[in-house]
Amino acid sequence: MIKMSYNEALRIQEEQLFFYCGGVSPEEEQRIREAIKSKTLPCPFDPDELRPSWEINELVPRGTEIEFAKYGSVQDGN
Repeated sequence: MIKMSYNEALRIQEEQLFFYCGGVSPEEEQRIREAIKSKTLPCPFDPDELRPSWEINELVPRGTEIEFAKYGSVQDGN
């Protein structure tokens, strides 16, 4: 089973936001960051505790969620 901490996921999220926001306007970066922040849930346990990755994935959006915030998703019709 793959495990990670909430804080580790936040660090990865920030690295991915830095990558995906490269080359966009400050306003677009703010929009993307706000969209992801609104989907990031508070940690209900010790944020440094290693937990199954599926638990962390429900709390801290990364990867595809950031792409959807930047480019839109199929569900959005974009």
